[in-house]
Amino acid sequence: MILPSFGEGLPVATITSLTLSPLVINTYVAGIPELVIPNELGELILAGSVGFLVIAMKSFLETPISRLEEMGVSRS
Repeated sequence: MILPSFGEGLPVATITSLTLSPLVINTYVAGIPELVIPNELGELILAGSVGFLVIAMKSFLETPISRLEEMGVSRS
C-alpha cells in the first residue's frame, strides 16, 4: 500500500493495510511513524517528496521476493 499523505488524523488506512500486508510506503505524518517500522513493515518518506517516493517504490520493486515475504513476519 502506498499512501503519500500530507496529513492524517487517525491513520485508519495504514492500520487496515498493516493487518493485511506489512508492505506499506507512508509519510512521516501524524501517528504513522509509530505504526510503520522502516525496513520491517515498509518505508517512511517525507511528505511532498516525489523523489523519496520514487526511491522507496523502486527499492520495493528491486527487493527480492523472499525478503519481501520476510518483512513483518516477526510483528508483535
